[in-house]
Amino acid sequence: MSQSSPARPAINLALIGLWVVTAVVLAVGIWLLLSSNGRQVELYTGQSDDYAAYLSAQGGTTLGGLLIGVGALGLLLSLATQAVISAAAHRNAAVPAAYHFVDTDEYGDDFADESVEVPARADATAAVPAASAAPVVTEAPVAEAPASEPVAAPAVDGEPDEKSAPSK
Repeated sequence: MSQSSPARPAINLALIGLWVVTAVVLAVGIWLLLSSNGRQVELYTGQSDDYAAYLSAQGGTTLGGLLIGVGALGLLLSLATQAVISAAAHRNAAVPAAYHFVDTDEYGDDFADESVEVPARADATAAVPAASAAPVVTEAPVAEAPASEPVAAPAVDGEPDEKSAPSK
């Protein structure tokens, strides 16, 4: 079995439920809004005096509008959740899987104990005596000045600045 085959993603039931509830709330809100608006139109055109039916139609229109708003909010929440889950899946897929050896003795470590002598190259042996024949230079000791002598101030090249110039 190959290590590079991608794992099958698990089904996220909570996210599926969120999408279903969002779709149902949006559908009910739209149906309620349209049907309540239709009843209001009938009451207005028939010039009915039934105030209970009129208030019921107004309440249905308000509730339908609120359900549409809640459905839109659920849609945004579903999309954001889907984006976070998708980003996490892509981030985890980018990490390479670690490969673990089951048995390292299978490959035979018999050659690790033997030392192999490698013959030297001809041009490498010629360069070694030339490098060792180079003279070695050692540094001469530096005499320290006595601490009692005053140290001279360094000379300043250029014009003095405004702070050090005497005021006129």
